[in-house]
Amino acid sequence: MKSLSPLCWLGTGFPTTHILAGFIATHSALAQNTADDFTGSATGSLLVSTNWSLGAVPSVTHDAVFTATTGIRTLTADDLTVGSFNVTATAGTFSIRNATTTATNSNLTLGGAGNSGNSVSGTKEDLLYVAAGSSIFNIRGDNTSGTGVLKLILGQSGNFNIAGTCSISAVISDGGNHHAITKTGLGTLTFSGVNIYTGNTTVDAGILVLGENAGMKFVVTNDSNNRLAGTGTVTLNGVFSIDTAAVTNASGGWTLVDATSLTESYGATFSVVTTVGGVDEAWLKSSHVWTRTGGGRTWTFTEATGVLALTSTSGSTYDTWATTAPNNLSGGNAAFDIDYDHDGIDNGLEWILGGDPTRNDTPSILPHCTGSLSNGLTLEFHRASTSVSETTLVVEWGGDPGNLSNTITIGTTNINVPPVGGNPSVYMNTPGAGMVTVNIPAVNASGDKLFARLKAIRN
Repeated sequence: MKSLSPLCWLGTGFPTTHILAGFIATHSALAQNTADDFTGSATGSLLVSTNWSLGAVPSVTHDAVFTATTGIRTLTADDLTVGSFNVTATAGTFSIRNATTTATNSNLTLGGAGNSGNSVSGTKEDLLYVAAGSSIFNIRGDNTSGTGVLKLILGQSGNFNIAGTCSISAVISDGGNHHAITKTGLGTLTFSGVNIYTGNTTVDAGILVLGENAGMKFVVTNDSNNRLAGTGTVTLNGVFSIDTAAVTNASGGWTLVDATSLTESYGATFSVVTTVGGVDEAWLKSSHVWTRTGGGRTWTFTEATGVLALTSTSGSTYDTWATTAPNNLSGGNAAFDIDYDHDGIDNGLEWILGGDPTRNDTPSILPHCTGSLSNGLTLEFHRASTSVSETTLVVEWGGDPGNLSNTITIGTTNINVPPVGGNPSVYMNTPGAGMVTVNIPAVNASGDKLFARLKAIRN
């Protein structure tokens, strides 16, 4: 869970907000996609129109089909969207990857608006299809010529119908749309990339392998989460990245792996992490139970049940501050990221900054902001010493209030005093607590504007 302060900003004028009006047209599919066969060489480009039977590079209304498999086709420094990818050959190995000599990534998007369904496999929902036999299809996230890689994007939810063998080392994402993958077909699908899509993963048939150092992401809220489910087989050798930032409850339970229906196994290299302040924090393992404790709460993930559980731990300084006199908050009103007194400052920041969560004390406790186009933007604020061990404190900044992508974590020691180049500085009058001063040099401004805010994350 996290709390955000109001924006501090430096500039010569207020930013302008533009509102775009438009419409979305919807239509039903009258027919399934048109097949477009790859006719190029074993090392041909997927982005050359003459390498396709239709004389045009396939789009979302086409099924890309490969009837011969041996070779590595390239998708170099550009993007491609198709309705589906289909390997119909029954032997040989077919691979695709980005082969650019630069740092430019390529995106392969499966499905999306306009996709009318797979006409090749016979199952309309299929986004990937690999025929039965010894055929192998690799969607590769490596590049031996440059640093630009191939990334796989889900344009919609759909099936990965793998009757043969498919390996995906490209990172799978979904643009934040929570698209789901259903593994069908009796073959083996291996994920070996650090995937960030957040829809459900359902294994209805065959085998899904999460390779060593590969990842699956789970986002948990008070009442929801994505999960790994189905009736097939899963082998888990990689990393579960569990995002619990949105959970404000003191206790709860969430099924991440449906152990009641799946046949699942965990390898020696399996692990669990949580990202806090941009850093992956590993969980501790004991007898196949993974544990993380902080902020008066204990998280556990049990391999045998696939259940993530949360319990309250006595002794949390924040919980004591919130629930005892003089504050006396209870239930959801005591949550770290709730603004009980509606003064624009969440309880967690009230605690850190020395405020009162039951009355309006803004702006007196907010970070004091000063700045100039020569010295940059300076934030000064109080940090309670009791909050240091239970929270991660971050300053976010940038030249656009809608994109504060730069961050610095406030630790327990001074950093870059005076500032080094464009890097911000942090000065504390008491190690780890007391008054904190953060200066962001003016070189970070965009269009003479510089914005910053304080973010608190409960560990």
